[in-house]
Amino acid sequence: MDIPRPSRIIALEDDASFTATLKLFLEDEGEFIIKQSYRNPIHFLGELPRLDAEVFLLDVNLPKLSGVDCVQEVRREKPDSRIIILTIQDSDETIVEAFKQGADGFILKDDPLDSILESIREAIHGGAPMSRSIAKKVVKLLGKAPTIRDEAQSTTNKVVESILTPKELQVLNLLAEGQSYKDAAQHLEISPETVKTHVRHIFEKLHVRNKAEAVSRLLR
Repeated sequence: MDIPRPSRIIALEDDASFTATLKLFLEDEGEFIIKQSYRNPIHFLGELPRLDAEVFLLDVNLPKLSGVDCVQEVRREKPDSRIIILTIQDSDETIVEAFKQGADGFILKDDPLDSILESIREAIHGGAPMSRSIAKKVVKLLGKAPTIRDEAQSTTNKVVESILTPKELQVLNLLAEGQSYKDAAQHLEISPETVKTHVRHIFEKLHVRNKAEAVSRLLR
């Protein structure tokens, strides 16, 4: 019986210690292998056309260019690969820009290693991994602040309604509360796969050009 080949990961990360730790952890699990890692984004982009991997992990805090700056190039060169932003920060601007450029997921480096592993699994299977704090930020960006009742918030809510369906908003709020895909599925009486589909649609809608432009206005 043939042993399945581990899925390949290319990492753009300037923290060598973090990369080494993640590499050992993933390879010990056997599902993934960090085929190559880069610390310099310019070097990474120069070699991008010849790289081949199922997943690209891109750090935000890099010299000269951030991982977010590289997303569009990776998406153009490797349209079938999954792109995950990996960072220690979750600023509003970074999240929106990552969505706009076409990232498939957004997770925090201080998440437990097994959570990072699960996020990579989700991405490989077409999901859109999102840390709890990222989900909370997205809820905030989409204007889900029910205590605000001014005219500007009313306008924001109209934008929200034009971007996400009621079910997608339910899913996003449950994730922001810290529920897992499985828990959210049970709460909504749908399958975990349907939850993944909703999350993927949320990401897709946030980085479609005209929709993303509307979301960006929420930051002004």
